[in-house]
Amino acid sequence: ISVAVELVLGMLIALAMHRVIFARGAVRAIALIPYGIVTVVAAYSWRYAYELDSGWIPKLLGLSSDPLAGSTGSFLAIACLSGPEGPTGLVQGMKPALQQRLLPPFLRAEISACFALTEPDAGSDNQSMKTRAVKDGDQWVLNGTKHFITNGQHADFAQVFAVTDREKKAAGGVTCFVVEKGTPGFSVGKSQAVIYGGEGPCELVFEDCRVPEENVIGEVGMGFYAAMQFLTGGRANIAAMCVGLGDYLLRTSVEYARNRVQFGKPIGKMQGVSFQLADMALEVELARLAAYKLAWLADQGESLIQAAAFSKLYATEMVGRAADTAIQVHGGVGLTRELGLERIYRFVRILRIVEGTSEVQRYLIGKSLGL
Repeated sequence: ISVAVELVLGMLIALAMHRVIFARGAVRAIALIPYGIVTVVAAYSWRYAYELDSGWIPKLLGLSSDPLAGSTGSFLAIACLSGPEGPTGLVQGMKPALQQRLLPPFLRAEISACFALTEPDAGSDNQSMKTRAVKDGDQWVLNGTKHFITNGQHADFAQVFAVTDREKKAAGGVTCFVVEKGTPGFSVGKSQAVIYGGEGPCELVFEDCRVPEENVIGEVGMGFYAAMQFLTGGRANIAAMCVGLGDYLLRTSVEYARNRVQFGKPIGKMQGVSFQLADMALEVELARLAAYKLAWLADQGESLIQAAAFSKLYATEMVGRAADTAIQVHGGVGLTRELGLERIYRFVRILRIVEGTSEVQRYLIGKSLGL
């Protein structure tokens, strides 16, 4: 299929999803839209991201609001429906009054959010979080610090996870709260520069921060389960992202190998190069199939823990190898900033850590095998 046809296909899918959102209402729409569609659009979005040259990771982790980027589903799939900056399944747990006030501008991308789970002493071990929320009349008082929070500097509200019962901890003792920008006691801490450059995540600080009872998302004590569901969806999104990036790296490298002539022939005619690209093509396709199966399982209502771990683990490690191979095939020019391959190389390195490290994915797979 030509690039033009795929761009049109992505645009039609994006428009159809927008129609569902505004025709059905925000919460119902998020529940109705198949995750498979989001995953497929996300894969195509990232596939063309670098060809569109539209800013790359500006204010949100979504690629940009450039019209052409939006036509591939980039803005919708990444920023609006699947990332921590936009509406996810968590909004279904908001109280009706909060939904009515926040969701219309949220769905129009006029405001954004962040997902505040990770803490300095609670990374992979989320159950060790120390941020606490204590009930005081019809309010909750939050104290603690979150870090590595994507979009924390710009979010109009944070979805904050805090311990509400020390004895129960994750098993019924963690609650999720909406904390809006400007709430007394809520501040943005230091920015945390990371490997891919640009504006990184940041700390969020809560000092006797009071929020009303209506700002509880879902049931009191059930926040940890909601967080795990969010992370599972995030792993599907990252897997799709890796497929799109891997596909881009493959096509760029194949084109270069066909045109770059050394020793009197295109370097793609040399087995040392062609075998590397053959392996890359195989791995991209396997990652694509794993991501699509995960999306299909989500649409069937099946458990996603093992499949999400499979897909996220394989896809993130695949795209790391693909970025390394792409630079190797391009040789010296691959090391320059002219092509942007070094930028992709740095970006994809974070994907084996965020939303659950590769080691955590292997642990989950082992646990699913009864080990």
